[in-house]
Parts: sequence; C-alpha cells; structure tokens
Amino acid sequence: MKKKIRGVWVKTNQRKYRLTKLLWRTKKFAPMSFYAKSLSVSTRTITNDLDDLEEMFNEYDLKLQRRPSVGVFLTGKDADYERLLNSFPNVSQEKFERWAEILSLLIFYEETVTYERLADQLCASTSIIYKDMTDLRKYENTYCRIVSDANGTRMQGTEYGIQRFLRDLCSDYMQQHYPDFSLDSLANIMANYFDSSMVWKIKENLDSFWDEFKRPVQVCYLNSFFIFLVIFAARKVQGKQVNMPAGLFEHENINISSESKSRLAREFKDRLAKELDVQFTAEEIKYIDYHLFVHKIETGMENENLKNLICYDVEDLINKVSKSVGIPLVRDEQLYDALVEHLIPLLFRTRSGIGIRNPVLREVKSNYPVLFTLIWLHSTEFAKRWDMVLSEDEVSFIVLHFQVALERNSPKGRILIVCESGLVTSELVARKIKKNLPSNVEIKMTSLEELNDGEMENADFIISTIDLHGITKSYIKVSPIVSSDELKAVYDHYLKYSASEVVRFNQSKHQGMKFIPQIICSNLIYIKDDLKSKEESMDFLIDSLYRSNYVEADFKQDILERELLGATHLNSGVSLPHVVSGNVNESIFAILLVPEGIFWGGSLVYLVLMMAMKEEDKEQIIEDLPLLYEKVLDNQFVESLREITDPNELQKRLLT
Repeated sequence: MKKKIRGVWVKTNQRKYRLTKLLWRTKKFAPMSFYAKSLSVSTRTITNDLDDLEEMFNEYDLKLQRRPSVGVFLTGKDADYERLLNSFPNVSQEKFERWAEILSLLIFYEETVTYERLADQLCASTSIIYKDMTDLRKYENTYCRIVSDANGTRMQGTEYGIQRFLRDLCSDYMQQHYPDFSLDSLANIMANYFDSSMVWKIKENLDSFWDEFKRPVQVCYLNSFFIFLVIFAARKVQGKQVNMPAGLFEHENINISSESKSRLAREFKDRLAKELDVQFTAEEIKYIDYHLFVHKIETGMENENLKNLICYDVEDLINKVSKSVGIPLVRDEQLYDALVEHLIPLLFRTRSGIGIRNPVLREVKSNYPVLFTLIWLHSTEFAKRWDMVLSEDEVSFIVLHFQVALERNSPKGRILIVCESGLVTSELVARKIKKNLPSNVEIKMTSLEELNDGEMENADFIISTIDLHGITKSYIKVSPIVSSDELKAVYDHYLKYSASEVVRFNQSKHQGMKFIPQIICSNLIYIKDDLKSKEESMDFLIDSLYRSNYVEADFKQDILERELLGATHLNSGVSLPHVVSGNVNESIFAILLVPEGIFWGGSLVYLVLMMAMKEEDKEQIIEDLPLLYEKVLDNQFVESLREITDPNELQKRLLT
C-alpha cells in the first residue's frame, strides 16, 4: 500500500512540475484544453492542479491570470520563477537514482538481471522498470548496447562503448537538471555516484593544471573533460582497459595524438596516474591526449597539417556567410583563426560522439535566429564533406564566432536616452546600460525639452525615463536607477529594434523576395484546427508533399532526423522545419496555420513553414530568408494571421 500511495504522490508532483514549466513557456493566454492535451489528462485535472498551485505561485510573487473562455497566463519575473522551480520536490531525481542503481548492477557488477528483480530491489513496478530501460537504451552507441533475452538483461559491448554510454548519460543529466553547472557543483554531484576521494583527487589535479594553464578554456569544455576523466578513472581503478576503435586518432594521415606534447599535459597525466595508483598504457595515454585535444585544452594549432586539413572549408563558409549577410568578412583574420581553432577539434569530436552543450544555446537561437539558420544551412556542405552531423549546440558555437565578427565589422548601433531634464540622470542610465550592450553601440543623451525629430530619426531606438507621447519611433521606458529586469528588457529591445540581425541583413537586399515566392503555392497552404500535436502536423505536411510528388518517401526520415538535431520554432509562434535533401524532387514550401496553436518544443506554435530544398536551390532560398524572417519574427504579424480563413489570403500576407 505504501508503495502505491508513494507512486501516486510522485506522479502528481511530476505533473504539477511539468504544468508549471508549460505555463511559463507558453507566455500567453491558453485554454485549459491546451494544457490537458499536452499533459494527457482531463481539463478537470488541470483545473484542480491550478487551484493547488495558485497559492504557491502567489508565495513566489507570480500571478496566474484567468480569463473566462480564453484561458490562463502565468506572469512574473524570471528570478521568481526559478525560485519556484527549485522549491518543487525533486521528482526527476528519483528516476535518476533508479538508473544509477540499474547501471551499477549492469556495468560495475556486470550482472544479468530481470525486470522483476529490479522492481523488487528498487521498490518500483515492472512497468516503471520497463520505461527506465527504454529511456536508458537512448544512450546506446555503436560499441555498447543493453541486451534483453530469456536469460535476463545485461550490458554488452567494448570498454570504449561502455564509457561513452556513461559519459553521454552523465552529460545529459547535468544539462537537464543543472544547465549552468560549475566544475565545483559537477564534482559534488559526481562524488555521490563514484568514489568521492577519487573524484576530489581528479578535481584537485585539474585545478592545479588550470592554475598553470595560460590559455582560457570555456567551462562547458572543462566540464565535459572532467566527466570523461572521472568515468575513465573509475573504470581504470576497477581494472578495465580501453582499446580504441581503429582510426580514431587519424584522419587523412594526420595523427592528432602526437599533438598534445606540452610539459603541462605530461605532468598532468603523471600526477593523475600517481594519485590513482595506476599505470596508464600507451593506448590510454593517447586516449587522454585525444580528449585534451577535442575539448580544446591542447589545440595542436602549431601543426600546419591540421590547419591545411580544414582551411578550404573555413574560407568557403566565411565567403558564403559574408554574401548572405551583406557584410564582407573574408579579410577578418580573427574570424578565420577562431574558426580554424574551433572546427578542427569539432571534426574529431563528432567522430567519437562527444557532444558539447552550449550553455547559451537558447539565447543564441532567440537573439540571432536569422544568422543561426543561415549558418546551419551553409554548414551542410562542410558536414557532408566530413561525414558528420552537426547538432544545434555545435552550430550555435559557430554562430557566436560569426556574431562577434559581425559586430566588429558592422556600423555602430545608435541609442538615444531621454530624461525629463538635464543630463545627470541620462548619464546614470547610460553608465548602467552600456555594460550590457555590444561595445560598438553609440549612446547619445538628451532632455525632453531638447528632443527633436532629427535625433529620433537617427536613433535605432530610444530609452526614456518618462512617457513619450506623439512619437512613432519605438522606445522602452526605464526607471532612473535601471533595475536588473529593466536591463534585460533593454537588451531584448535592442536586439529587436536596433539595426542588428534582420534589419542589418536586409539593408543590402533587394526590395522583396525573388525565389521564395516561386516555391509557395496555394494548394500546399492549409488552415486546420484538427491537428493536435507537432507530430501530427509534421506527418500531415510531409504526406502532402509526398502525395503531390514534390518529395520521395525517404524525405520523411531526412526532415525528422534534422528536427531531432534541434527544435526549429521561433519565439514568435512560428516553426520552420527544413532540410536540404536528395529526396526532394522540387524545392517547395508546405504551410500550415493552426489558429488555436499546437505545443512545439516547449512553445505554442500557430504557423508551420516546412521547407523542402534541393541542393542547387539552397543559395537562392538563403538569399531570401532574412526577408521572410522579418515577417515571421514579428509577434503582432503572426498574431494577425490567426484570423485568416482563406489560404490565398495567407499566401498574400506572407509575400507582401
């Protein structure tokens, strides 16, 4: 009986936790039926959960707004929302604890187990154990898998594959539960699952290494390297030895294992072996060297063969992006060097399945959606040439390099600060906001009395401490002291209204799209209310393209695989699933308007623009994309489309 009651309690708290996150992500009024459908429960259950949660929301200064026949909307500050989430019982932690127990038996004790034994040992039902094993199988790789047969369930594979399995699971767990984790917090958590004295010896050894290391390394790479080291050391102490897959170190006769030969790297490996009281084999030393390299700790950039390996791809990518954004970057040596240093480790890293999570992925996609899409499309040739798949995290790292170069090579942004009188208050405001904006932003200050049309016309946008009446220029109002929330709002406003992404890219463009209008046809534009999920919507559009002979049957796999690499939705309520594929007979758009919205990767989406692209048409489509994005990034424009009932009218609104 206790087990049953406990299970119901956990399930209920999981649902309320998910409901709270869904409410916050939706960012607008949505009906009870939307939340019921998303969580696979009744509207009555949602109503009851909200009644229970509302008191908790109030305690954390969050407001649940209710409108009859419209729905509910959770509002408040990000910091208060984060405090609320941290107050929930850690229902997801229980699942990971079970996983840790299961893997301890399968990997460290090398046992064959039955679901019934696991259920009894872990105080869970066999259906929960079955779900756990299904989830764990997502971390299988070419060299390691979970096998179930008449004898039971066991782990089967090479030591390399087993360590890769554990590494991917640990990385995924940390990213999901502690997205901004530091090396200290990572060590604390891993000490709960591995020998704590060993974990802290490795941490101290690394700290000593970083103190002497002169070149900065991003935290996300250090954390990934630390996860590798702990797992590698734990298995080494247990007597396990890694035998590497053939050819992992080499590419086109270049052996990168010879590139990590610095004194610090040698001392680090010697200290590590001494602390663990083990002897590393020559193969294991190469393995550590390999990880130092692919985690961008030891770059080996002094080797010209490595530079020559990828120089053509870097030059080609810079040329194509320069053309797309209308800003010459081909002579930017800083950009070229940064991309060479980044892409070579990436190339070898993807070969061994080492994924690095970008902690600012969401911000990159939100702030630079056009550049993100352009670089993803331009990178397809590079990825194809090297037979690798680029995740959205890896693409976002490349985007950051280009964004820095664009800010370096772009005209200055212009911001006008208006205060009621005098410049003292303006200077206080300017001093605060300048720290949060790019260095190439030019700030001018004025009083309300001296404000004139010429100043407003020359400004990209205006910041004011008072209400401004009778002006058409967009502005944002702040208090004279400028709070942290206002600073965030200023930065978001800058990204939206300054001559940055869409506006800057379109300054060098023609007055309208040239190629995209040719591949948007009214017979592939649909307005439907009966599609209830992302999966149903994707299947509907894919089937429509296939029935019309625009794509082959295998196109479905191509675009679904692309979608798995990263969500394609924008904050404005639009999703743009896309793929460049040999299974496309003719480049085309399939368009779906869902006035009530569907849940898509954590957000409500009303408009789906599916792009099926042939390789030879890609450049022409890319040329038009900034102009298309200018429309679909506009929240008010997207909201206005929800009233349309005629596909021809939708086509007209998108193209004019």
